[in-house]
Amino acid sequence: MRTRHLASLSLALTLGAASFAAAQSTTTPAPTEAAQAQATPVANTTARPRHRHRRHHSRLFRGVHLTTDQRAKLSNIRDQYRTQARSLFRQIRTARHAVRSAAARTDTAAVTAARATVHDARAKFASIRTQWMADARGVLTPDQQTQFDKNAAKLRRHQQT
Repeated sequence: MRTRHLASLSLALTLGAASFAAAQSTTTPAPTEAAQAQATPVANTTARPRHRHRRHHSRLFRGVHLTTDQRAKLSNIRDQYRTQARSLFRQIRTARHAVRSAAARTDTAAVTAARATVHDARAKFASIRTQWMADARGVLTPDQQTQFDKNAAKLRRHQQT
């Protein structure tokens, strides 16, 4: 009986070691042609990296079919406001860092001042976003504006929850 237990234990250890060694292997199996066809990216020279703001814009324009002229106008409007928004993002980031470092020093006056800076910069950003949405809405046709307004209301409800 003891021999059986030792044999089963040694078998279990051998199989466990073999599976561990297989998992540590650096060789990968060659992909099939179907897998390569699916993994091959489509060449798109105009593709931009997807960032959070891009997803936000795509949510606003979901269901809104834009013409190429409208796309160009909206791109110009977005680029115009992007420079202002970037400077505010930097200001918010540095102020939040100031809040953390002042809190680490237990400097309540500096924390209060830095929080006020964050609040002001966020308020400025909100006004810029409102201006951008108004300008973007002005490019759209009345049918597109109703869909845009529905999407904006949905985003506002989502942000409030």
